[in-house]
Amino acid sequence: MIPEDALREQVEKSLEKMPESSLERWKTFISIYDSYLRENGNAIRKIKYLIEEIKIQFCYPRLDVNVTKGFNHLLKSPFSIHPKTGKVSVVFKPNNARNMKLDEIPTIHSLLDDSSPDNVQHQNNMRNAVKNFQEVVFSLEKAEAIRKRNYASKFLVL
Repeated sequence: MIPEDALREQVEKSLEKMPESSLERWKTFISIYDSYLRENGNAIRKIKYLIEEIKIQFCYPRLDVNVTKGFNHLLKSPFSIHPKTGKVSVVFKPNNARNMKLDEIPTIHSLLDDSSPDNVQHQNNMRNAVKNFQEVVFSLEKAEAIRKRNYASKFLVL
């Protein structure tokens, strides 16, 4: 995945000598990457997004073929509706996963029907899901702003 031969060789040599700890290996890679960019300013264009590309390749879930070609498959994006159950895909905090109850997950029907016995509880659960989603988005925005600021400060020439 590393298009720069010199950088790839540096990374391979360093990682061969390292223990198996993935965190240490990642930190070493980031350190090598940063120093390589400082020394080779002309490489910035070619490998500017290398870190993000590696994260996407190895860390993000992959969609199977049926999900990408079939219109009936649920992509599980926030607040999408499952076609058979009518359940709303809600955002939740991982620490609360064990406490979740499927019957408390809002359905499109209970949210739209004011006379539904579950309406009030499901409305509250949706508010919590929206709040959780906003927290995720805000934390991602903050992390990206910090990353951009740190990236820019590394290459400022005074």
